[in-house]
Amino acid sequence: MARKTVYVPDALLATFEAANGDDAVNLSQVFQEFLRRTAEKITAMNLAVQSAGAAPYWTTVRPSMVRSVQQGASYWTSVDLVEMGDLSFGQALRVALETMHIRVNLFSIGTPQHLMNVLGGAEATAPYLVISGVSAEEDGSIPLPELAEPIAALQPFNGRLSIDQLRSFLDVPGRTVVSLWGDMGREDIADAFLDAGCRAYIGPVGCPFRHSAMLFLTGLFYELTQQRDIEAAVAKLAAIDTELAMYRLRVASRV
Repeated sequence: MARKTVYVPDALLATFEAANGDDAVNLSQVFQEFLRRTAEKITAMNLAVQSAGAAPYWTTVRPSMVRSVQQGASYWTSVDLVEMGDLSFGQALRVALETMHIRVNLFSIGTPQHLMNVLGGAEATAPYLVISGVSAEEDGSIPLPELAEPIAALQPFNGRLSIDQLRSFLDVPGRTVVSLWGDMGREDIADAFLDAGCRAYIGPVGCPFRHSAMLFLTGLFYELTQQRDIEAAVAKLAAIDTELAMYRLRVASRV
């Protein structure tokens, strides 16, 4: 029988390692040995990356987050990409971001429950959350996919998602959220995301063209890859034309 490789998330490994020293938790000897070997491998890999990063060569390379990838990291950050519209557009966004050495988790949203899973933090926890294919109506509500009656009957919401309903499950602690489509930069929508814990929220006030949304997102992450702060990045893009100037940045209050 072929051996199967199982991926264990770093956060789950850390939880097991913490529990390993707790007398109230009884981990098997086999599992304790697995944790020990895994910790040794992670330490060895980190030392190798640190050693490579200390080489004099890197002082001659122009600054960029790409440098960390060249030194051995698999990617410099990750993005959860929600696509509730044209999946081909989401795939194009994914490819564009991956050329900047960003890991992209693409979520194709077919039902309100899928959207709730991602925005509620059950299935998406990357530092950046990008929302595509979602626009706001005049009252701030978000139109939801039309479904066959048997499937719709199983959904937590149908028709439209109000801001109050969005607030009821939204959970985005410490994340930067970028909404690409029409009027998602409204203050009431931005407030909902900020109150749900995100560190920054970006969305357009108005309805930018499809190609403008593509340019904004790739331009934003280009600036971040080049180690520029998000405020400067949004201001730089807004100076290009009125299309990109629709995108507004809101930052969480710092205590």
